[in-house]
Amino acid sequence: MSLARWRQRLSGWRSRSRGRLGSGSLSLSRQLLWWVLLPQLVLWLAGGVAAYRFAASYANEAIDASLSQASRALARQLKPIGSGLLIDFPKAAQDVLEADPADRLLYMVSQPPGQFILGNQALPPPPLAQGAALRIGQPYFYDGSMPLAGPGDAEQAVRVVALLLRLGGEQQPEAQTLLVQVARSSANREELARRILVDMLLPLSSLILLMTLIVWLGIRAGLAPLKRLRQQVEGRAPADLAPLQLASAPRELLSLAGAINTLLAEVQHSVERQKRFIGDAAHQLRTPLAGLKSQTELALTLPSASDPELRARLLRVH
Repeated sequence: MSLARWRQRLSGWRSRSRGRLGSGSLSLSRQLLWWVLLPQLVLWLAGGVAAYRFAASYANEAIDASLSQASRALARQLKPIGSGLLIDFPKAAQDVLEADPADRLLYMVSQPPGQFILGNQALPPPPLAQGAALRIGQPYFYDGSMPLAGPGDAEQAVRVVALLLRLGGEQQPEAQTLLVQVARSSANREELARRILVDMLLPLSSLILLMTLIVWLGIRAGLAPLKRLRQQVEGRAPADLAPLQLASAPRELLSLAGAINTLLAEVQHSVERQKRFIGDAAHQLRTPLAGLKSQTELALTLPSASDPELRARLLRVH
């Protein structure tokens, strides 16, 4: 193959490479960045869901503790008197419980099965499963809904604790079983869970952004030798077959550069062989052509070359 053919093939390969690179395909750095960021994004979303669940769990534990404490405090105000019941619950204490309209503690005291005694009668009953029952002195927590105060059919979600009490004693005929329920709006629980979630996700998001920046800078630094290799290849003349120079490069890139240098060396060797062949062929053809030229000059001097047609043919051969 001639040198011109090698140059033509090299130019065609360069144009095809530039065409493929400019056809809308993602660069290697962007592909690496996507492969790194996508798992981080999935983990961030999964972490957000898990963080919200943990935050809701912690908020439930805090609210359940306050509800349990309030129900036991209310239960201590209930005292049996003979066959009756003394409720030492002054109006001032009720006003304290209901002072904050956004976070009121609602309560109800009843005597199973469903005899209302005191409090807010709209509190939802415990949604016990079939065969389950409340145990004396053990709080039972559940979620429910109750109508909002005012006109309309709007309801609010509440967190409720139910505490079953036995006043007097099991062996006494005047023993009474009472159900104390204390409820609190779930709005504050959800707000607390959101605040915990935001407090957890903001540092995590900042960490993800910082890690993304570090990864991007690392990818650019890691691909810098590949950029230098591309510049060496693109900036060459078609006849420049010198080996590529990459002193400090990763092992994989050194292997690629070594393969390209081997190919360039083979092309250089092939071009040199073609040049030697052309030089040898020219040298071998020069002597016969010189002899042929001498013979035509000698033939032109012969008397028989006076024929115009023969002389014209000899001149053409010469």
